[in-house]
Amino acid sequence: MPPKSFWTELSTDPDFELLTTAKEEEGEALPDGLTKLGPQSREAYDELVGNVKVIVGMGFPVISPSAYTALCRGTPLVLPIFKENASMEGWHLYGG
Repeated sequence: MPPKSFWTELSTDPDFELLTTAKEEEGEALPDGLTKLGPQSREAYDELVGNVKVIVGMGFPVISPSAYTALCRGTPLVLPIFKENASMEGWHLYGG
C-alpha cells in the first residue's frame, strides 16, 4: 500500500479529484485530501466506477473486487507498486 502522504500530495493536483468509497475503520484514518463517499450499494458502485476516468488501486485489500469491476466497466485501472519485488500472488485470478 502506498504511504498516506502519496494520496494527500496527489489530491493537491487540480487535475485530480480523488474519491473513495472505503469504510473508515476505527483508529485507521483515511488520507487527507480524499472525497469520502462512504460505502455504496452494488448498483451505485458499478455506476460510479463506470463514470470515473480511472481507478487507482490503494492495495487494500490486496486482491480487491474493485479491479474486476473496473475491468468489467471498461474503466482504466492503475495499480501502482511502491516496493521492489512486490508479490503478485493471487492476480492470476483475474486472468482468462
